[in-house]
Amino acid sequence: MLKAIHYALRDEVIRPNEVIKGSNFTNLLNFVNLLIDYFPTETCGEDIRARRYSKRAATSTLKNSEHAIEVFVDLKEWLEEKNNTMKADEWLEKFKTIDDSKDNPFPEKDPWQHCKGTGPEYRGYTCGLWTAFHTLIVHANLNNKGKPNELNEKCLTNMQNLDKKSDPMEPLKAIQGWIKNSEDAVLYLWNAHNIVNERLHGKPETEDPQFLKYQFPPEFLCKECQKSDDKFDDKKVMSFLNKYYTKIKPIKK
Repeated sequence: MLKAIHYALRDEVIRPNEVIKGSNFTNLLNFVNLLIDYFPTETCGEDIRARRYSKRAATSTLKNSEHAIEVFVDLKEWLEEKNNTMKADEWLEKFKTIDDSKDNPFPEKDPWQHCKGTGPEYRGYTCGLWTAFHTLIVHANLNNKGKPNELNEKCLTNMQNLDKKSDPMEPLKAIQGWIKNSEDAVLYLWNAHNIVNERLHGKPETEDPQFLKYQFPPEFLCKECQKSDDKFDDKKVMSFLNKYYTKIKPIKK
């Protein structure tokens, strides 16, 4: 997740030698604010809700994520001083300076782990970005942060800005109206990902032959998530997503 966020901030948000202003500047600042508000700094081995009732729930602090939050905060403060315009080279230089000052929490040179594809053209950044946004929205829900519709709009808008291949916005208009609470928001983004996967399934330019774009979660990850009619059980899926996206693997440095 940290690798995907680093790639987004360094390589996707901007392009060298350009001037960042107007909506591009606003999108960058909004993305940094989103990370400050929702980026998780803990991992646990069970549903995070259990922590509210049991002191024995297994949790641990993600040190690199804590340092990453510090990076985001410093970047926000610097951006707010730039009067809505800056050169891309300025951003890259400032990012490196702040990153270095916070013990380099991002695994820039490490290979992709969960999102490693069979070739450089597969998975990688796109997979990592989806994983990051699922994690952000699950943690926001479990910690009662944010308004569900507002959070989904932020997540999907940033997804569209940062990943042109997936373009999650267009196919979701039909289901946008049923978001009533924060759990609906989690399921909304999950539906978004499955809609995109269905659209891209079978396309060799985007689908890794060793990691097909199946509907998530597959039976081998959550057998009880499937109903007898091959449709998903939303309640079981919700429980699965809460557990799946709170088990964050710490980075070993």
